[in-house]
Amino acid sequence: ILTFITLLTGFLLSKMGRPLNSGIFTLHKLAAIIVVITSILSFRLIPQLLLAHRPEGWITITGSLLLFSSFTTGMLLSFDKIFHPALKFIHLTFSASLVIFILIYIFFFRSPQL
Repeated sequence: ILTFITLLTGFLLSKMGRPLNSGIFTLHKLAAIIVVITSILSFRLIPQLLLAHRPEGWITITGSLLLFSSFTTGMLLSFDKIFHPALKFIHLTFSASLVIFILIYIFFFRSPQL
């Protein structure tokens, strides 16, 4: 749910342009920070999953790297002096990749067995 809120508010912010709406921007930042903290906490499980030769370890690493990259580029976008169209494109690319990754994860690893 928090990932969806982050994506929705990010989309709204990109359509509204600058100056950023402070309420939506704050909600976007808070949701993103909580998602990143949750991701960091899930890192504790990675060694056990990798030792058990389970794909969830690599999936967690990949998703976390995409999330961290999206978070970092989003943070850089919030500074007016650093803002550059290429940075906005990179942030959009990481965010879109994260959405695709989440959908693939849900479809292949969380779907009920038939």
